Amino acid sequence: MKKIITDMIEAYDIGDYVHLLGYTKQIPGILYHSDMMVLSSKVETFAVVYFEAGMMKKPSIGADQTGADFVILHEKTGLLFRNNDVESFASAIAQLIDNPELSRQMGLNAYEHIMANYSPEATFAKHAALYATLSVPRQP
Repeated sequence: MKKIITDMIEAYDIGDYVHLLGYTKQIPGILYHSDMMVLSSKVETFAVVYFEAGMMKKPSIGADQTGADFVILHEKTGLLFRNNDVESFASAIAQLIDNPELSRQMGLNAYEHIMANYSPEATFAKHAALYATLSVPRQP
């Protein structure tokens, strides 16, 4: 698989723009220096990387009909492309490359969305509200 990818990088002369890092634990640093986070998986269920990107104020691109639907707010915090559709995938990437201000705004929106809905404080508040609806007053 790596040979196929490296051949494609060479064929399209995009070696200055594509970096194959392999396994790394340096996710925050990589996201910090990235313009966007792209996950092309067509079967990913609920990727933590969308949260990591949002925390670094980066927009995400992910396939619809996957876990991306639950985290990416299409055209607000990132873009969803039609699953298994190369043209839709490429178009989403091009849209953010061609519109750096839109990309920056989506990244800020992603951060606000993650903090408002998935931060420890937000999660605790949601759980507390749920438990309050489940509690039954004791009868004396």
